[in-house]
Amino acid sequence: MQKQTWTIKSIISWTSNYFSEKDVDAPRISAELLLGSVLDLSRVNLYINYDKPLSDSELKQYKTYIQRRIGGEPTQYITGTQEFWSLDFKVTPSVLIPRADTETLVERALAFISTCQQTPLNILEIGTGSGAISIAIAHELKERDLQIKAIDISEDALKIAEENATLNGVAEKIEFLLSDKFNAVSKSEKFDLIISNPPYISEEFYDKLESKVKDHEPKLALYADEDGLIFYREIFSAGHGHLNEGGCILIEIDHRKKDDLISLVDNEKYSAPVFYKDLPGLNRVLEITKRSTSQE
Repeated sequence: MQKQTWTIKSIISWTSNYFSEKDVDAPRISAELLLGSVLDLSRVNLYINYDKPLSDSELKQYKTYIQRRIGGEPTQYITGTQEFWSLDFKVTPSVLIPRADTETLVERALAFISTCQQTPLNILEIGTGSGAISIAIAHELKERDLQIKAIDISEDALKIAEENATLNGVAEKIEFLLSDKFNAVSKSEKFDLIISNPPYISEEFYDKLESKVKDHEPKLALYADEDGLIFYREIFSAGHGHLNEGGCILIEIDHRKKDDLISLVDNEKYSAPVFYKDLPGLNRVLEITKRSTSQE
């Protein structure tokens, strides 16, 4: 019997159907991304080369990827990459996979920075993970005189972030530091912007996370505490002393915690919180600004 020849077109079609049967989300995109990783081709180039046959070694590797995906492992960890802000980032199970929702945080940071005249502009990111937020900002503002300190409690995450900064050509603009929140920041150091996508999943909601998230992404980057608010309390409290007058805190939030977060903001120290929605229309980013000394 003649051996079946698998082309790019036929293997994508078969895998998409198989993933659908196994309830894998985004079955066709997942199939294309996995195959593109095996063949080192973009999704566009997969279409251009639809009739290209796969070698035995390529098929073997692709089948391994399929089994990993069926087992619940995220596509991004299998391929080792994720796009964010139209940039490519290396990701491993040591870092949270950057989400499109977090681009709202970058958008608001760029909007705030555009109103700042300070030179140089100093930014602190708390919990940098893969470095996606700081790197996106630095890449967008390559000509701006700014310096970013990006801190994380995980040494493994910082190694990935440093690689990503080099990959995207902004290593000179970002200093990566091992730190639990503000511990590695001197008491006298002040910033124009403090930005963070902190762990904010409460005990109640962590137990309800999808297995592809709960079983594969780092708990350290997801789980906060019983009510999910510990990092907001600490950043709002300690952050005030590290902000210049008129400085801003921008922070990603759980949209279900809006009222709780409003109650945490000290109105004598900060402006009333402003909320910004992500593309699905959910409150995703909270912004508070340090009041001037005369206002306090």
